[in-house]
Amino acid sequence: MTTIESLRLSPTAIGEYLSCGHRYYIDRVLALPKNPKTRSLALIEGFSMHKGIEWIFRDRAAQGAGMWEECRDFVVDHHSGELAKGWRVDDVVSGPAGEAATSRARTLALVRCVWDARENFGPIAAEDVEREFNYTVAAGADGLPITFRWRLDLYSRAAGVLYEFKSSTRSPSDGDRMSLQSALYAWSIMDAGLPLVRVQRETIVADKAGKKPARISEESWGPPAPDEMARYFGRIDTIARAIAKGVFVPAVQDGPSAWVCSPTYCQRWTECRFGTGNK
Repeated sequence: MTTIESLRLSPTAIGEYLSCGHRYYIDRVLALPKNPKTRSLALIEGFSMHKGIEWIFRDRAAQGAGMWEECRDFVVDHHSGELAKGWRVDDVVSGPAGEAATSRARTLALVRCVWDARENFGPIAAEDVEREFNYTVAAGADGLPITFRWRLDLYSRAAGVLYEFKSSTRSPSDGDRMSLQSALYAWSIMDAGLPLVRVQRETIVADKAGKKPARISEESWGPPAPDEMARYFGRIDTIARAIAKGVFVPAVQDGPSAWVCSPTYCQRWTECRFGTGNK
């Protein structure tokens, strides 16, 4: 068994462990290299969308009129660079060229949606775009040193609003509770002594064919109360202890998390002994 001498956690890492412990083990304990040709287009589109959002709000010149063309060119270049590394081709009819063109159209629609709504997010300081937080716990689970690290998408000090961006081809379900990820982001803002009125999740919903404009679906929550954060941190402590003890449970194929174990979602699916197609 691989010895874990230190633990580095982020909301993404925690989410990965909860969805499939075996994938977490391959990615973050063994740290095996990934085959870029197993990446889904959704992953590439989300990455390029976030880079586009970062460009919009970090470069203040982008707030001026007539700058969309420059933003568009930046996003196209980034998206093309990611495609050049390889991705998993799913559409045998349109082939790589057709898939690439549709993916580029979806990505541009996602970023254009944020561009058109950029004034609604209020004044954003450059340092509050992809703001990084680092925390180190001297003695973590069973004496294991734990480092917490994450970046926030967007934060408006003037409005006291923390924005979290997601991309999707379908609207999120109404009434979702604040996620562990959102709660940790909110806690880092409050812990830094910065104002926080609400946490707002912006899900940018794109047309699958990339032919229609994308739209924003919003969900928001107030700052998490101390007792809520205590529950969240208790859950993180349980996760850290499980990792320290070498507990890595794979996703259940026939349960509620079956969608996690699929080539669409998991970049490790083709090489995983638990994958449906690899029995």
